[in-house]
Amino acid sequence: MDLQGKRYIVTGGSRGLGRAIVEALAAVGAVVISAQRNARDGMDHANVQNYSVDLRDRESIAEFCRQMPDSLNGLIGNAGLLGEICRIEEGEENIWLDTQFVNVTANYIILRHLRERLIAAGASRSVFMTSRSAYKGKPEWSAYSVSKAGLDALVMAFASEMADTDLKVNLFSPGPMRTEMRAAAVPDENPMTLPTPDVLAPAVLKLLANDVTHTGHIYDFSSEHFCKVSLPQPI
Repeated sequence: MDLQGKRYIVTGGSRGLGRAIVEALAAVGAVVISAQRNARDGMDHANVQNYSVDLRDRESIAEFCRQMPDSLNGLIGNAGLLGEICRIEEGEENIWLDTQFVNVTANYIILRHLRERLIAAGASRSVFMTSRSAYKGKPEWSAYSVSKAGLDALVMAFASEMADTDLKVNLFSPGPMRTEMRAAAVPDENPMTLPTPDVLAPAVLKLLANDVTHTGHIYDFSSEHFCKVSLPQPI
């Protein structure tokens, strides 16, 4: 797998899994465009270009996309919000809506703006972060679960639309890992029992290889298998 000199966007590249992916890409010689709330929080490295982007704001996203090069080898859609862990009738509506916008709509806008630049690269590979929470129907997790289910549907639809190109796009399900988001979601859990983001980053990079032919599928880190979302079965 040779990623040297290839250009990749990583959203949420200043911390957690996003930071680990940026570091891993830079280490193998890729050119990394790291998008985060504040460019100053990004990794200081010769291969990394840091941008400030507000993923809650349509114009901020569009302006970021307009600054991108004409050809991109891939996009790692890592940025996401947890939202509030609470019952549907509780919590703040604006926080729920922000979670949907950042986790789904922002990725839609980015794909809409950058589709041609991804195609221009020839073989391009993109990855978006999902969660098993999308299909568990967990109580009090509506904001995050709905957003990840929506992201899955978006990526699968986009993959189908790109079927006649060499643009492949998949989802990555990391499972529990030692991040600030996980700690906020499950505060009573012992974080030392969880893998760190740098352990998972190499698995994300493998999905960027040209010989990856899967598209519109979910790669489950815990089982190391691609999975396909199936239609509901009778019970």
